[in-house]
Amino acid sequence: MKNIKMEDFNFLPFVIYKRWHNYIRVKSAIKKADKMHSLTHKQYYVIQVFNRIRVYDRNQINYLIDYKILSPKLKDTIELRKYCLYFTGTKIKNVK
Repeated sequence: MKNIKMEDFNFLPFVIYKRWHNYIRVKSAIKKADKMHSLTHKQYYVIQVFNRIRVYDRNQINYLIDYKILSPKLKDTIELRKYCLYFTGTKIKNVK
């Protein structure tokens, strides 16, 4: 069988499609998190679990930590915010 090299194909359209698709996945998860936050006024986190973009609240994340799906260090809110792609419910004031 012939060895296939990267130079044999044009991978740029494939890379562009993958990036566009991931952008849409993250953007729709952020919209869902904002919608759920406006309904329940809880804090929601958009994180990647098992190569899927998911929206979780704090109770669901603690459940995943207890069953060792997520790392125990994510019990700390600061570490969780570093790990997640987006989180809701923060009130940031503009200081001039």
